[in-house]
Amino acid sequence: MIAEGLLWFDDDPRRSLQEKIASAVERYSERTGWQPTLCETYPAQAEAFQADRAREAKRAEKPNARRKAAQPPSVTLPPRLRVTPNASMRPNYFLIGLAPNERPRKATSKAVGKPASRVAAKPRKVVSKSADQANSAPSREAEPASTPAPRRATRRVTSATRAASHVPAPIG
Repeated sequence: MIAEGLLWFDDDPRRSLQEKIASAVERYSERTGWQPTLCETYPAQAEAFQADRAREAKRAEKPNARRKAAQPPSVTLPPRLRVTPNASMRPNYFLIGLAPNERPRKATSKAVGKPASRVAAKPRKVVSKSADQANSAPSREAEPASTPAPRRATRRVTSATRAASHVPAPIG
């Protein structure tokens, strides 16, 4: 049973089960900032995952003279991650998260080894403003383009037009 989690769906037949779980783990860490400890999946997939891990462990233990240098696995999963079967899960769905009563650990980003942010930051567009623009009202460039309102017909009122239209002159 997962205390907090992310439901992940991946039905790509070209990807291995480990790659699918690794993608789900990466997304969970990216969204929450924590390293997951439990993955619940369809029972047949959980058995296949355990069999793959056992097969890899045997290959690592068994020395073979003809075998070339051992190649590292294409994907690495967190060492604390347990994959368990869940009869209520459908094939190709993965419920990734924290097991109850387990202390969460900060996730690290792959690129620099720094803790992952809580929410992925979007790159921001840097706009330099001149001194005149910085002191003026905010620009309206970010607003969606809309059609301008039609201008009302106005006329300039002068002394000649005031006399012609019999508008009294202002006092003062």
